[in-house]
Amino acid sequence: MHHAHVRTNANSALRLAMRDNNTHDWKPVAPIRMFHARGDETVAYADAVVALKEFQARGACCVELIDPGGPDVLDHARS
Repeated sequence: MHHAHVRTNANSALRLAMRDNNTHDWKPVAPIRMFHARGDETVAYADAVVALKEFQARGACCVELIDPGGPDVLDHARS
């Protein structure tokens, strides 16, 4: 699949699948602590920031984003 097709076609199979897998278009009703390391090379830390802002915009009162610190590179691929 060509990248331009995905960028320009809102109904491309990939974009539809990504919408189906959106995990932050709801309002938490219980306290949430999201842990995400800034050094993660697999999942961008900015994704967690977007989720936090989405939750807060929906009126969630008790949502935290916590960076556990640790090594410079702490990600999904390393154990």
